[in-house]
Amino acid sequence: MGNDDDGFTGNVNNDITLLSSFLHCLQDPDCKAEPHDFKHSGLSLVTHISTLLSIPAKSPHPLNVNAVIGSIDSSSIQCFVFTDNQPDLEKMKGESEGAELFQLTTIKSHSDHGDCTFNIHVRDVFNIITYLQKTPDPEEGLLLKFLLFAHYRAFRTVGLWILEFSQHWGSTPFQLMLAHVDNIAKRSDLRKVFTLPLDPPQCILLSKYHLHDTQSSASNILNDNPLSDREQVYTYIVEPSNLSSWLDLFTGLWQQLENQFLIPVPPNNNLSASLGISPSKSVRLEPQELAKMEYICVFIGTLHTLQPVLKHLLSANENWKLHCSLEQAESDVAMVMDFMSRNGPGANVTSETQSNELHGGNESELTPEYYKSPGAHVIHSLKRILAWHTSVLSIWNKTHRFFMHKRIEVHQLRYTPTGPVHFNSMQVRQVLKQINDVCEWTESEVQELQMKTMFASVHAEAMLMGWASSSEAPVNVFNTPSSILIGTSQKCCWLCWLLHKLLNNEGDIAPAFVLLGTHTTFYSWTLPPGVPHHILLQLRKDLLGVIKNKVGPTSRHSFSDRNWDSEKLGIRNQHLRVHEN
Repeated sequence: MGNDDDGFTGNVNNDITLLSSFLHCLQDPDCKAEPHDFKHSGLSLVTHISTLLSIPAKSPHPLNVNAVIGSIDSSSIQCFVFTDNQPDLEKMKGESEGAELFQLTTIKSHSDHGDCTFNIHVRDVFNIITYLQKTPDPEEGLLLKFLLFAHYRAFRTVGLWILEFSQHWGSTPFQLMLAHVDNIAKRSDLRKVFTLPLDPPQCILLSKYHLHDTQSSASNILNDNPLSDREQVYTYIVEPSNLSSWLDLFTGLWQQLENQFLIPVPPNNNLSASLGISPSKSVRLEPQELAKMEYICVFIGTLHTLQPVLKHLLSANENWKLHCSLEQAESDVAMVMDFMSRNGPGANVTSETQSNELHGGNESELTPEYYKSPGAHVIHSLKRILAWHTSVLSIWNKTHRFFMHKRIEVHQLRYTPTGPVHFNSMQVRQVLKQINDVCEWTESEVQELQMKTMFASVHAEAMLMGWASSSEAPVNVFNTPSSILIGTSQKCCWLCWLLHKLLNNEGDIAPAFVLLGTHTTFYSWTLPPGVPHHILLQLRKDLLGVIKNKVGPTSRHSFSDRNWDSEKLGIRNQHLRVHEN
């Protein structure tokens, strides 16, 4: 490798893993969080497919983190799927690594209950898509079956997000809004008319909270079958006289979801009570019976439809007292959770820890820059819970039109990682010396960096980009002028985003990758195969440059826990940004 590796470990892959581990869970303050970008045709579709593939795994890790490449032309749609949860894949004897072509059938029935392996789930999802592609007018009730399928499979994952939402502010945001009902009612812009697409059971649900359609007759809603496909449009008004009813509705819907997804945990000590924390809860491991799952779909669907109403109630205009309350509640919980993580027993797991485990330590989007207000934080957190419902509706509405007359091919990419690389003390010190060659790095700092490399993994979107850039990728798919869409259920980390930019700068010979965006957070990172060596050198150079400039902690436990000296990082007289999970 010549002079390119002078002063490092002699292996650029190892250098990048060590540098990214140094930045693990930190955020680059100079890089703005990229917004969701759906301007490229098909990106929304592959993103929603990736969301539907995000289900609890059979392995101890609670979620499959996956990415989907979509190659779309006038005659075909080819999807290449990769998950980084390799132990969950059923690998038949004799199978080799590479892209496996799935045999799809136009089925509309599937196994809803229980866990399944990821490759079985991939087949089920695309079999449903294939059926919808060939069925211009699906039978009434099939949408409910699709929603049930998605929420059966993702039950524990949805439950974890519900638990995080319920604990992140100490109580639910809806309860905090009720406490500020008088202030909200005084807003000069509160009165607003909403046109909402609802099915009959949802209208009945709203009427129980004394919220009635202002134009249609009651005869339109005399049907109590859960989640009929027969949606109609209704008109509702938000005004001071019915504000409490709207807030009661949101509180009631949320209580129903908590009852179905969460179970109380008997306290084993009184630490939580002494700190004013609400009783602990955990996620129900098994889905509810069919009748309850149908009503879960009604509750989630109602929250999905009412998002414009909630967004209006949480808007920043004349709402500063509520926003201050939300910010203070979040800060108070952060302090208490930090105290409990240091002093409480292992059984008292914070909601932050659980939400991190939800992605196996993978990326989160909760960056301060992403939110324009505390109200936007609430809306974004709710969207994660509603993601499977949103994705089902999008695929339901778009599949036949978007996929019409196109051949669908689905390939699952198999890759067996070599396992974590163990770095010796000398290798670690070589990289630390590149960061700052003046100071003496302590043995505890060396050991801490060694431990952080154990979190390193190949991210799914990076794996797909590396593979698509390599000679192993199908020439007929990726040697085209069209963009290569990569769908993920959430925005990517800083390194995956940088890799995509470097690959896109290669010119005409390189594919133009399109990603959803980045939340600018670093994670301990293992390089995927297939990335050109000169790209790796630039990636390492950019990583080192970030460290030598200014990097702020993105966790409540960051610098004080890491014991990194800010002078060693070259950080002087700057505000450090806190990334609240």
